[in-house]
Parts: sequence; C-alpha cells; structure tokens
Amino acid sequence: MRQNPSAFEFNEYLLLFLVDQVQGCRFGTFLYESEKERLEHNVAHKSPSIWTFVYLNKVHFINPFFQSIRAPLYINTRMTHLELWRSYYFRWRPSFLFSEPMYDRAAKVLWRAKSKIQDLERQIAELKAGRAPQGDS
Repeated sequence: MRQNPSAFEFNEYLLLFLVDQVQGCRFGTFLYESEKERLEHNVAHKSPSIWTFVYLNKVHFINPFFQSIRAPLYINTRMTHLELWRSYYFRWRPSFLFSEPMYDRAAKVLWRAKSKIQDLERQIAELKAGRAPQGDS
C-alpha cells in the first residue's frame, strides 16, 4: 500500500479493523475453523457478518485515491524499500508513530472538501426551491 497507494480500493483502516476483529468475536465471520463449521452452528443467524458491517460503513474504509489498474503490481523488495507497519505495531505507542503519513493527511483533506461540496450543493438546491438554507457554512 505504501509503494502503490492508488492501487487499492480500500485503505489501511480496513486492514486494522479486520486484524482487530479476528480475535474480537464481535462478528461470526471469524468464529470456528471453517465455513462448514459456521454453517453447522448456524452462525449467520446468531451473529452479524463483518462484511455487512464493512459495506454499511464503507465510507470509512474507501481509498479516495484508488485507480483501477489492470497490470500486475510490482513492488521493490529491497530492505531499503520495506517498511514496518507502524499503524499496527505502534498504534498503542503514539510517540513511535512520528507524524501522520502524507496519504492519511491528503485523504482527510479530500474528505473535508467533498463534505463541504455536498453542503454547498444542498444549500444551492434549497435556494432554488425557494427555501432558506439550513445549517451553517
């Protein structure tokens, strides 16, 4: 994800969420040893699927820079190009995270801009309909 940031539809937060939920037992998706055992124990009717949760909350997991690429991804495997997954291994030690990665900052700026555009579009629609705009801007 660091070497090809626009090649992935989902962001790093999805990976962090999934790795936490594997041990969390909040979702039936990771219970038991196989799909066969989950069917035998009727897990689908007793607990929610993690994928339903991800779908319903996908706005938090989408990579705003994603571009569909048909060619294979090539990564540089030299030690100088490999990085420790700081967001996972150091997340409980904020002092080790150093600064927020550029990707995360850019994604937040893009999300704020999209939110502002939606607010302005809503206000324009209200003005065209002859109503006073609701909310603040």
